[in-house]
Amino acid sequence: MVRLRRTGGGYFCKPFAGQCGGGIFKFIVEKDHCLIDGKLFSKEQAKEEIISRLRGDHYIIQDLVEQHDVINAIYDKSINTLRLITIYNKRNDCVIPLSGVLRIGANGNVVDNWAKGGLAVGVDLNTGKLNKYGLYKHGCGTKTDCHPNSGVKFEDVTLPYFQEAIEQAKRLHYGLKGIKVIGWDIAFTKDGPMFIEGNDNMEVSINQETNGGLKKVFENCI
Repeated sequence: MVRLRRTGGGYFCKPFAGQCGGGIFKFIVEKDHCLIDGKLFSKEQAKEEIISRLRGDHYIIQDLVEQHDVINAIYDKSINTLRLITIYNKRNDCVIPLSGVLRIGANGNVVDNWAKGGLAVGVDLNTGKLNKYGLYKHGCGTKTDCHPNSGVKFEDVTLPYFQEAIEQAKRLHYGLKGIKVIGWDIAFTKDGPMFIEGNDNMEVSINQETNGGLKKVFENCI
């Protein structure tokens, strides 16, 4: 049964075993209507639509994150997350950050996934500053130095709470050190980093395309 009780509440729904942004949608409950991926529905219509989308699969339903103004200024229709790869170094019993990339939605999409036409921008691990260029996945475009919708230049952006995100990822991975490599998806809110999920089978190509190959770095960490 689907019950829409909250007014002004936002939710993000994704298939439990999904990947690359497939099947994801968001809905917002207002007093007299609902918005599903930005489209207006009455509450009764929304119930039918949500039931139809959820049918036949297992979904995770999360409260919608309110992201930091710095990230919103780049693109505000999706939660734009940092994909941070960390590796556990058994020899030194520590966790090392390998590579970071900010994934950014575009052109009306409510997800930031590269496979859905989003952009990937490399991040300097020492400063949290974005690289000059954002890259599209092959087949979706080439590269750009600014967001196609907001016009924000990537090299002018430094991620808020970046070092806090790095340190928290290291602590979390150390508690899961049976997993050699983890790709974290991290949102940035006004109160700090928020960890959305950790992936043990992350699409490493997005980090290598934006920041260069990781083979030598990886080999130095094992």
